[in-house]
Amino acid sequence: MLRRGIPFAVAIAAGLVVAGAIVVALPNSKAPQQAAPPGSAAASAPPPTAGEPAASPGGVPPRLTFVAPSPTTKPPPAPSATTESQLNPEAQERLTETRQWIQATDGQRWFIQLVTTNTSQLEYAQRFLATADRLLKPDRARLYIAATGKEQRIGVIYGDFPSLPAATRAVEQLAPELRSNSPFPRQVLWLK
Repeated sequence: MLRRGIPFAVAIAAGLVVAGAIVVALPNSKAPQQAAPPGSAAASAPPPTAGEPAASPGGVPPRLTFVAPSPTTKPPPAPSATTESQLNPEAQERLTETRQWIQATDGQRWFIQLVTTNTSQLEYAQRFLATADRLLKPDRARLYIAATGKEQRIGVIYGDFPSLPAATRAVEQLAPELRSNSPFPRQVLWLK
C-alpha cells in the first residue's frame, strides 16, 4: 500500500514540472528573519546556490506560485522555395494558378479537399494531381502548399462551390478513386 502523502505530492510536483509552469516565490512576510542560533545545523549549512530554492524559516520549503507560461506566437513558416522547386513543371504551374485563385476568390466559397499530406510526399501529391485531372476532365484539380506550424502540407483540391450543400453533393458525384481518401468540403478562407 502506498503512503498517501508522499506519492501524491510527487505526482503533483512532477505534473507541474512537465507543464513548465512552476515559479518559486518566497514568503511575502515583511517581518525580519531571525538568524539561526550559533552552532546549530541551520547556521552551519551553506547558503543555497543560484537556481536552488532557499528554505523558509523553520526549514519549511518556500511556497510555490503557479504562473501560466507566456504565449509565444510564431508565424507559421512560409512555403519553402526548395519544396516548390522540387515539383515538376506542371505542378509548379498549377501551384501558381491555385494561389491566384485563392487570392481572387471570396473566402465564403467552398471547395473539396481531395487529399493532403506533408511535403515529404511530393511525388505522391503530384501523382494524385495527375490522377484527379484525368478523372475530372474537362475540369482540373488545384494544388496548394501551406505551412501548419511544425510542417508544410501539400494538398490537392477541386471545385468552386457557392455553399456547403453544393460542395457536399459534388463529393458524392466524384469517381470512386477520388472518394477513396475521404474527400470533404472546406471553405476557401482556410487557405487565405
